[in-house]
Amino acid sequence: MRSMARSPALPLSSPGASYPTRQRTDSPQQEPSEGPGNFSRPFRVCALRCYIHRSPGLARHYRKCIRAQAAKSESLELVLDLKGKLLESPVWDGRLQKLIFVDTDGQRIYKYDPSTPDSLISVHLPEPVGFVGLTEVPDQVLLAALASDVAITPEEHGADGHRFNDGKPGPAGVCIFGRKHESSETPDGQRGRVYRLDMGPSVIRGKLTEVMTPEETQLPNGMGWDMQKGVMYLNDTFMKEFEDTPGIIWEIQVDKQGVPARNASKQLKKRVVYKINVAKEGGPDGMTLDSQGRIWLALAKGSKLICVDPTSNTEVHRINMPIQMPTACAFGGKNLDELYITSTELGGGKGAGGLWRYTLEGLKGLSAAHVATIQSS
Repeated sequence: MRSMARSPALPLSSPGASYPTRQRTDSPQQEPSEGPGNFSRPFRVCALRCYIHRSPGLARHYRKCIRAQAAKSESLELVLDLKGKLLESPVWDGRLQKLIFVDTDGQRIYKYDPSTPDSLISVHLPEPVGFVGLTEVPDQVLLAALASDVAITPEEHGADGHRFNDGKPGPAGVCIFGRKHESSETPDGQRGRVYRLDMGPSVIRGKLTEVMTPEETQLPNGMGWDMQKGVMYLNDTFMKEFEDTPGIIWEIQVDKQGVPARNASKQLKKRVVYKINVAKEGGPDGMTLDSQGRIWLALAKGSKLICVDPTSNTEVHRINMPIQMPTACAFGGKNLDELYITSTELGGGKGAGGLWRYTLEGLKGLSAAHVATIQSS
């Protein structure tokens, strides 16, 4: 029993740990049945560890079994080797069982059906595409934010060097998105803004209302909502005020429409959920939330995705990738248990600029929201 007490604990909650194993530690443990070979899993692991110090062969066998179990529980595969310039903004349309995503610099919108991968559809657009969003009419209208034509930008906000970046409709159907300057990733670069979009009589143009000022964000990027908490999460890829950790995940209080809300003093109620050293880890790009309210985000130039628990403000899982630049992610599949990951060709690596799919036992996402009814012209 003394050797058992000295054995180090398994790193169940570390970033490299198996996600399903961590899940099991949070669930109620079953009582072990009587009779040989019917121990509960925690008891069996402890029993094996009692003998590891005495039997190196058993230790190797134990580690091999753990690795085999992990291999069965998660997988990462390249599903489309598109060699896209900048794939972004994946969104799963559960009504059609198809994934929609864009190539921002390639000026294309793609529609992918996993059941018939050879039937990939793409549409070329005259300008760079910032993001797409689903509408209430399946397979008919997508909201594509082009460099200039999604809405009328207030004149005092300027336009030169700016373009619409990531965005998506919130749970109530109000579309929120960021606008960035091409110099945003430098400390002295111009800063971005976050807007809500109110559609007008045309599907081409609408009205923009600023909801986050340049003083409150620098390079707004991926976003997601947890309306049970009444909050929105926003990635800021480069927030120079945080010096060596400029990558920030914000948690922002929102109103019933999912729009960032202000108090009587006109201040946002927000807090930092997680800080990221961009130089070492990569910049926070696109994000999505899983069914347990955890944040999954791509770290551009970091060759990985991470999962952050906003309750504990800690990283709980990571996906290491063979490419340098994953850009965004979204849950899809019939049961929303497949995480689709877009990427850019920059940085190279096999599958750079392709569409990837990741699965992990017990992991599920949330359905994508739709843009509120758009009037046709």
